[in-house]
Amino acid sequence: MFSKSIETLVTGISAGGLAAFTWADYIRNRTVSKNVVAAPDSGIFLDSPNFNSKQHEYRNMFMNLFKLSNTESQPPVP
Repeated sequence: MFSKSIETLVTGISAGGLAAFTWADYIRNRTVSKNVVAAPDSGIFLDSPNFNSKQHEYRNMFMNLFKLSNTESQPPVP
């Protein structure tokens, strides 16, 4: 269990904003209070193809991140 707080705010900037999106539900499921709010700042990355390779490189990286994040495991921090 993470916390006995009444409210929890999960926030971050850039990659931290992406982490706020990714971890908010995990945190909500492990707190006493279910009032967990995610407030990411700039956690959205454009899904546009790479200019040179024409491949959606961010899409592939994020698909791998979400596969990893959605597995049942211990969080990366104590």
